[in-house]
Amino acid sequence: MTRVFIAVYLIEAGLILAWSPWTAWWRRNYFADVVPQLGVLMGTQGMRAAVVTIGVLTVVVGAADLWMVLSRRFRGGPAPGDAPKV
Repeated sequence: MTRVFIAVYLIEAGLILAWSPWTAWWRRNYFADVVPQLGVLMGTQGMRAAVVTIGVLTVVVGAADLWMVLSRRFRGGPAPGDAPKV
């Protein structure tokens, strides 16, 4: 069950990373106001593309892990990381 939670967390975190660079929060946040150079860096298309890429990769890894866990459960085999039943 832990693997399912980790996979769902990875999918959620990846979606947030892929979506957040295009929101108003990305342009107006505390760290960008305190360090102006960071605000300029965060406003570049390269930084936004890097964050979106990391988000998409995180979603793919989470979906693959979720697929592996669910497919093994439906086939009747133990999921990776499950403790043997005694």
